[in-house]
Order: sequence, then C-alpha cells, then structure tokens
Amino acid sequence: MPGRYQYSLPERPSRDGWFRMGTLDVTTTALMVGLGIISMLLYAVEGAGTDGTALFWKLLYWPSFVRDGEVWRLVTWPIANPPDRIWVLITLAFFWFVGHRIEDTIGRKRFTMLIVLMTVLPAAFVSLFDFTAETGQAYGLSILAISLLVIYAFDSPGAVWLFGLPLWVLACVFVALDILQYLGNRMFGAMVMELGAIVVGAVTARQF
Repeated sequence: MPGRYQYSLPERPSRDGWFRMGTLDVTTTALMVGLGIISMLLYAVEGAGTDGTALFWKLLYWPSFVRDGEVWRLVTWPIANPPDRIWVLITLAFFWFVGHRIEDTIGRKRFTMLIVLMTVLPAAFVSLFDFTAETGQAYGLSILAISLLVIYAFDSPGAVWLFGLPLWVLACVFVALDILQYLGNRMFGAMVMELGAIVVGAVTARQF
C-alpha cells in the first residue's frame, strides 16, 4: 500500500509566544536563548579583550562596576554567553528545555516577571556589599537554568531524568557542585547570586 510506511515528524507544539518567526513561536525562553547566541557572535566579532571597552564585556555583571553607576549590568548579565566550547551549548539547550516547561505552565507574562526578578534582585543584593569583580562576577544562562531546574524539579517531585534518576536529586547535585566550585574559587558573590536566584524564583513561582 502506498504510503504505508511513510514517516513524518511530529508537529511542533504550539506555544504562547510574543510573536512568530516562520513556524517558531518566539517565547521569553526563546528570546533569552536567541540573545545568548547573538552574544557569542558579538564575542567573536569583538575579540576576547577584557579592557572593558568591548560591548560584550559591558553586559557582564560585576558588582564594583554596578556601584560605579553601570546599573544596566543588573539586567544584561544572563545574555552574555561566551562560546565556551560544548558547555555553553549544553546550557542553552538546558535553559530551552526547562524554561519552556515552566513558561508553558505559568504563561509568558508571569514567566517573564519570574526571570526579571531572578535576574535583578540577587544582583542588586550582591551589589550592596563589598564584593569585587573577581568574587562576584556573573554571566550567561547557567545560574538561571539551574534555578529553573530546582523550581521545576520540586514542583514536579515525580519527574525523572535518565535511568530513572529523580529530577530533584539531579537538581540538588548540580547546586551542590556549583557551591563547591564557588567556594574553591572564593567566588562568594557569585554563590550568593545563584542561591539568591533559587530563593527568589521559588518564592515567586509559589505565588503563581
């Protein structure tokens, strides 16, 4: 019979995006990932110089620079993703997966508010204290991705990962490894940023 063994890909799930580009619903999650990819291209065009004049480096969060008046860094740090081999791709894919799970559940407006609060409030808190650029720097989507994983895992305690591993166990392992790395590198401000994003995210998500 003609077409009996014809294979077709499943249709892309429809999402409540802000607008559409072709067949893609551009959600807040998609925007964040897209800006992260653009930042990698910007990094490549400008070069890896860290003298502070390149636009890419003006996106990163450094508490001392915020205290000097560069307050936009409170907002822009998650979209600054240097092309750090395979890890940045894993982070972007991870944020896409977990972000859409939560955005599909609570809606684009509430999810956007959640991301803004998780981005700005911990950074503003760290900026109030005497953390240096070396101990309090933050950039990329990894902090938000881990925080969203924690929120999703504990909101869905029955969710599992590969080989039947409970997702909440994976979330705890990731956070513990990050804390150990922060402690070892003496990046106490960055550690406060991640823990603060988790707390702000969890409290805000509960209200939704």
